[in-house]
Amino acid sequence: MGLTIHFHLSLHPQAPDMDDLRARWAVEEARRLAVRMKRRGAFEEVGPLRWDALARSRSLEWIIFPVPGERNTSTGAEVPAERGHVFRVGVGRDCEPLWIGLCQYPASVRVRGRELRVQKGAAWRLSGFSKTQYASLHGWEHFRRCHVAIVDFLAALRPLGFDVKISDEGHYWPRRSERALRAEVDKMNRLVAAAAGAMKDAEEEGGVQAAIFAHPQFERLEAEGADMLAKRKSNPAFSCQLTAMKSDLTKRRYRAQKRSACAMCKPHQRGWEDKKTTGDLRVAVKHEQEIRDALL
Repeated sequence: MGLTIHFHLSLHPQAPDMDDLRARWAVEEARRLAVRMKRRGAFEEVGPLRWDALARSRSLEWIIFPVPGERNTSTGAEVPAERGHVFRVGVGRDCEPLWIGLCQYPASVRVRGRELRVQKGAAWRLSGFSKTQYASLHGWEHFRRCHVAIVDFLAALRPLGFDVKISDEGHYWPRRSERALRAEVDKMNRLVAAAAGAMKDAEEEGGVQAAIFAHPQFERLEAEGADMLAKRKSNPAFSCQLTAMKSDLTKRRYRAQKRSACAMCKPHQRGWEDKKTTGDLRVAVKHEQEIRDALL
């Protein structure tokens, strides 16, 4: 939960001896673009190109495979990049930073004595995201600036030679609709406030922490969110939708590392948790089948 912009960057390979130089040049151009946007006030900070431990941790990919002896259960393994060029962009207060760059990954990884092929091609690439929702704790204008700046930056990478895929949970992209964005962040703040408030009421004082508690209009959002949930639960169509989601797919468990905070957590907090959204499940099942086919 929480409005997030997901993206995937790639650069198709050409001559093998030129790939690293071409990838570094493209990332340097992307950084120059970010610096220009910072000068215009779109970003707060643009870091240098780096390939240290932190950059490596932000460039990890993840593959899914079944757990032997556990029915309907899958787990995952990290796929570390072999080399890369990455830089960090500080967007704004309580907005997750962007990690931008291109990396090269191995063709296979060894997991539990088995060699698993990484079936994503040889292109230099990097997948990432930025959760922007909690930037709204500081008002609409701050949130709008952060969210729009990220989308504008990613879209502007295409003329630099990047293949760019953007998935915007705020519905600003691809129509660049600020009206849709505002409606979505208001709705999500209400729902998160209602859920966080209910959890807080059910626990001992101080037992639940959530970034949404810092919103200056939390009590109003909580009340409106609770009303929204009550209306949805009383709607027969909503009940049918929930029934339809209870399939064999949702019974499958996926143990995977959580890369960002959920809506109940503070931004940037990390931990381990089963994937729970149907979107995550669909992707995980697809990857699981790919891994089954890839076992050597």
